[in-house]
Amino acid sequence: MSTDRAGAVPTYRALETAHLADFGPVQSYDQPGDAGQNVTPDSSGTRGAWLRGKVAEAPKAGTYTLIITHAPNIREAFPSEAADLAEGEALIFRPDGHGSASLVARVKIQDWPRLAAAP
Repeated sequence: MSTDRAGAVPTYRALETAHLADFGPVQSYDQPGDAGQNVTPDSSGTRGAWLRGKVAEAPKAGTYTLIITHAPNIREAFPSEAADLAEGEALIFRPDGHGSASLVARVKIQDWPRLAAAP
């Protein structure tokens, strides 16, 4: 990808992750974007607030919501939960139905093959 599309690279990687994992249809959002700044910190807190709001939304009955984003966004939204977040690690949250969500699990990169093989 050319350098003039640097802002699209993080979004492309997230979409490619969903595609390679065969997660089915995906929806892309502009809100966690960074105006071409390559996912730099957001001093306004806007991205973090948006991501906390999305995580707090209850999924449709019988479904799950999977949000694929990048470490700076996760750390802005969940600074204490993501302080030592490792590459390829996931935070699993449960919406509480009242506009918030609680962390219920962390999945480390070495756990993915075992989870993918589970029935």
